[in-house]
Amino acid sequence: MSRPVVGVLGGMGPEATILLQQRVLGTVDAQDDADHLPLLIDMNPQVPSRIAHLIEGTGEDPAPVLAAMAQRLERAGATALAMPCNTAHHYAPAIEAAVSIPFLNMVTLSVDRAAGQLPRAPPLGFLPLLPCAWPGCLTPPLIAPG
Repeated sequence: MSRPVVGVLGGMGPEATILLQQRVLGTVDAQDDADHLPLLIDMNPQVPSRIAHLIEGTGEDPAPVLAAMAQRLERAGATALAMPCNTAHHYAPAIEAAVSIPFLNMVTLSVDRAAGQLPRAPPLGFLPLLPCAWPGCLTPPLIAPG
């Protein structure tokens, strides 16, 4: 039986990518190396600035680079994708359109988890950094659950 292979779109905050890898490794009760979850990591700190593109309006669109990274990871054998950069989740639609494997959208997954653990219709607040507060990053996932 083959194990799932998670492809990580990384490098947008290289330390965030390393932290994600450490946390994934830390969650596995491994008795042997083979017990760990296989990860493929595309560590690309050259992805165009999300802040320059979203907020300043001066930068190159990072969506094509992110889509290409996702495609490389899929071709390399990833069965799902993850990305530790909050701001880059603004470009999730481009990533999802570029591949046929699931993208584990941490913004949507976080909202879904919070909504599932709270009583019906409580006020829910997020304190994102400025780039994530920009329309399009958090707005759709927060509106979807109602």
